[in-house]
Amino acid sequence: MKGFILTSALALIERYMDPEVVEKLNNQFQLESSGVYESNSDYCDKEFTRLFDTLAEISGMKPDKMYKAIGFFVFAESRAASPEWVETADSAFSALIQHDAIVIESLEKAFPGYVGSVYECQREGDNRLYIDFYSTYLPTKVAEGFMLATTLHFDEAISIELLPAEHSDEETEFRQRFLLKRKAPVTGVA
Repeated sequence: MKGFILTSALALIERYMDPEVVEKLNNQFQLESSGVYESNSDYCDKEFTRLFDTLAEISGMKPDKMYKAIGFFVFAESRAASPEWVETADSAFSALIQHDAIVIESLEKAFPGYVGSVYECQREGDNRLYIDFYSTYLPTKVAEGFMLATTLHFDEAISIELLPAEHSDEETEFRQRFLLKRKAPVTGVA
């Protein structure tokens, strides 16, 4: 995992958490590199989950709820980093389908060696989208929050179901299959 991800995570914590919680986190959690991360340097993939699991314990927030909230932050950061990603999409489905091609490609160019999370999408008509999510560092609840933020951005009523992962990969710790279904079926929307 690249350092820019951990730097963004720490900035998020410092911005939104109570200063006492941040101080407890700094005292309790031993950050790799003393918390100074070089943007393009590689760090242990487990550092991200260790950081937020510790934060959840200190703050008393349920980890799943915290990870979903982080998904909203990831959406906002992705949108800021690659505005064309949502500007060229006409629906949540089309935005999610083109996520890897636009957002991940731009991050790979900016940070050589970056290996992002993968959202493999498969449409089934206008109202169903299967997404196979794979990541070495982002928990699946972050992906779920990211998808929810995307649907809210496009003001679409979409349910998200968790299904067993289609493929197993020993190198990919986090994998989940999602089924997104439009609650009010529409036709002709991408």
